[in-house]
Amino acid sequence: MNSKYFRLLPAIIAMAAFAQDEGPAVTRADLAAAYQRVDGAFQMLELPGEEIAPLNKDFDTATLAFFQRRYGEAIKTINSVGARLLGAKSEGRVSTDLMAFRVLLDPPVYVNDKKPMLSATIESLYPPDNALDHEKLSVLLVREGTNEPVREFGFEIVANAGTQVKMMMTHTESESIPEGRYSVVLRTAQGDIAAGDYTVVDKSLDEAKAGFIKSLEGIKAGTPELEQAVASVRARANLLSDTPSPENTAQIVLNPIQLRQEIQAEIAALEKGNDPFKDRRGDHWRVIHTPDKDIPARVYLPAFAELSKPLTLVVAFHGAGVDENVFMQGYGAGEIKSLANKRGFLLVAPLTYDFGTNAGERFDALIDAIALAYPIDRARVYVLGHSMGGGMTASIAALRPDAIRAAACLCGFRGFGAATKTPPTLVVAAELDPLAQAKGVESAFNAAKAAGHNVEYKFMPNYGHTLVVGKVLPSTIDWLFAH
Repeated sequence: MNSKYFRLLPAIIAMAAFAQDEGPAVTRADLAAAYQRVDGAFQMLELPGEEIAPLNKDFDTATLAFFQRRYGEAIKTINSVGARLLGAKSEGRVSTDLMAFRVLLDPPVYVNDKKPMLSATIESLYPPDNALDHEKLSVLLVREGTNEPVREFGFEIVANAGTQVKMMMTHTESESIPEGRYSVVLRTAQGDIAAGDYTVVDKSLDEAKAGFIKSLEGIKAGTPELEQAVASVRARANLLSDTPSPENTAQIVLNPIQLRQEIQAEIAALEKGNDPFKDRRGDHWRVIHTPDKDIPARVYLPAFAELSKPLTLVVAFHGAGVDENVFMQGYGAGEIKSLANKRGFLLVAPLTYDFGTNAGERFDALIDAIALAYPIDRARVYVLGHSMGGGMTASIAALRPDAIRAAACLCGFRGFGAATKTPPTLVVAAELDPLAQAKGVESAFNAAKAAGHNVEYKFMPNYGHTLVVGKVLPSTIDWLFAH
């Protein structure tokens, strides 16, 4: 694939001096938490255009700061958008200063067998603009499905404006915490802030992983289906950890207790010679096994989907800076899953970066691997992508025009290169987009149309680069399925 059709970021970003922020290192988990607060609130609200535009501008300012590695500035700007949106949903409004705090629990996974002491650290990811005068904060560990905390840490903050804050407290209780998934909540006088998830297990996840890997070593995969399945179960087992990485999104968003239970059942199926991913419903993380690379992907099939006839397949490529999990967790709070539920299609969201080389061959491998697990209709394969994923969508449409029924490039289209044949393609541009600027996208569209390609253009006023995705996905899926 020619790289000039793959790069979507303006030259100014590619040439920027990537200065690091001072202060604590901002992790992917921190950015994901801030983004999800904004994404969920924005998707729920119906705002007039005069309110949509400044929110999109500010969010894209954060995106530019992110690509320039000014992570503290990026997360502060995202939080300012979040504070405005959350204030629009309720009478109160949590300040951007208080949204600066992240919560770190130690150990990162609580293993009852080890009887650890539990400590909580709160620290500001960027200095507050205003002094904090005996600000009272509480870190609550709340079991999912309840409102009652099982642990609580109290902090009182005194800090000058512009001063970083970091405080730690250890809980003196040593009794076990019931195994389960917990929400971490930062409670302030202004309101509660979702601060992430926490896992409590009775037995070590590291030990469970070691046992699973050993069991997999004794399984001989004699068919393509089982080769794919064994590779996926091994990759899933490797996500289990007593010290999950804040840079591994799959370890952040997947429930390791549920994952451990699923892997145990998957290995039991493999030992009987069965493919545990065959016709699997719901949302799961897996890999697409190829000769030179295992490509991470999220796969979703609605519970009610009809399997007696071939399934329509939608392949969704994410943009730069995120990964295979964003379509399921973000881009409109997982709006594409709601659309899959509505229409009953099979959804696959792979890691876009892994298609940067051998894109056509790897796309073929993805379709073939999914066809081993599901009865897909190869005549109804649709592809869409955002930003970098939009460029990837155009590249694959040019490389494999006969394998794709229709395609959609959202805020990321620079044409089809020298290709003379492509499927019907929707090109979406956003008025305020600073990354895939509407003028450039429209120019590429006009060139593709003049070259005889079947393309259609959609312009989104008042929107920017990222928050547009959740809003435009419903009409995009409608457009694809009309072909």
